[in-house]
Amino acid sequence: MLARPVGGCLTVLLASFLAGGCGGGTTAATPAPGANQGGAAPVDGPPAVRAKRVRGIPDVAVYREVGSVRADRTVSIAAEVAGRVVRVRYEVGEAVEAAAPGARGPVVVEVDPASYELALKRAEAGLEAARARTAYALRDRDRVAGLMKRETAALSEADLDRAENALALAQAEERGADVAVAEAKLALERTRIEAAPGYRIASRLVEPGDYVVPGRTVVQALDDRSVRVDFDVPGERLAVLEKGTRVPFTVKELKDRRFEGEVLFRGPRADERSRRFPVELRVENADGTLRPGMVAVVSVSIARSGRALSVVPREAVGQRLEERYVLVLVALGGGGGEGGGAERLARAERRHVDLLDIPDLDPALLAVDGVSAGELVAVDAVARLRTGDAVRVVEEAP
Repeated sequence: MLARPVGGCLTVLLASFLAGGCGGGTTAATPAPGANQGGAAPVDGPPAVRAKRVRGIPDVAVYREVGSVRADRTVSIAAEVAGRVVRVRYEVGEAVEAAAPGARGPVVVEVDPASYELALKRAEAGLEAARARTAYALRDRDRVAGLMKRETAALSEADLDRAENALALAQAEERGADVAVAEAKLALERTRIEAAPGYRIASRLVEPGDYVVPGRTVVQALDDRSVRVDFDVPGERLAVLEKGTRVPFTVKELKDRRFEGEVLFRGPRADERSRRFPVELRVENADGTLRPGMVAVVSVSIARSGRALSVVPREAVGQRLEERYVLVLVALGGGGGEGGGAERLARAERRHVDLLDIPDLDPALLAVDGVSAGELVAVDAVARLRTGDAVRVVEEAP
């Protein structure tokens, strides 16, 4: 039963062979020399590889110190006369406006001036009376002196002395009345409590209807057009914080936004318990972004050596077993110039690197030993490329 199929198959195969041998069939084409028989490289050439330049940075240690922002100046404005408050012009947070040209300083709180206006009128009336008495005493003294010169009146030197004493007393009273008028004017002026223009109201401690006495604080104001940052450092870091040194810091409340201040002061002595020295930065703050009480993280940089460190993007470093390496791209010529995304041909060169432990380095970067600043390294396809591979470089900005 099995012999028939096998025999039939052999007969068919033999017939096919004979037909081909007689030229009745179609023969297979012979490959042309140089044809792609084994999956040759794509016709578009070497693969494109993104690359970046090795950067050089100073070898410094960066220490973080926590400080606080405060206003450049803070003042407590108090009443100088007693009375009832009739007006408070500014709300908390508002800036005091400059006074009109020729006017007195800007008023923030007004005390009822009625009783002080009456006191001024009373003092002015007293001054008028004193002046009248002085004028009378002067005329009397002149009359007595004139009569004595004629030698006809029964007047003595004692009469002249009394007239001159009366004149002196009247003149003294006039001077006293003049002082009383000045004091009354000053008291009336002090019912208008002023603040320096540009200061911001930090707290409002009285309201209309409150009774104030001399010395009672009515508002607190601050000048935050420039601010101070207070922090402290150990003695070994004080030397790099000379007066005038520019120091960077970030502010947590502003999403770690970066600012820069100038060293204004460093304490001559350390705190007895912490053994740390106080330092102040002065920061321009014309737009009012920085507010007193914000937390500042100050970066104090201290050089560790005179050499520069090479840093590369983290994705540029490959690893095989325990070895770390980068692919340095050596130009082969052709293509565009450096940077700006221009493409050019290069050859990959695998190079061993050692990682350096640098605190506070940007997490996107690695400090390495084995490459130099300015060299070009691949930042993708690192695991696939080998030494000698040709690539088309697409250089990206650092």
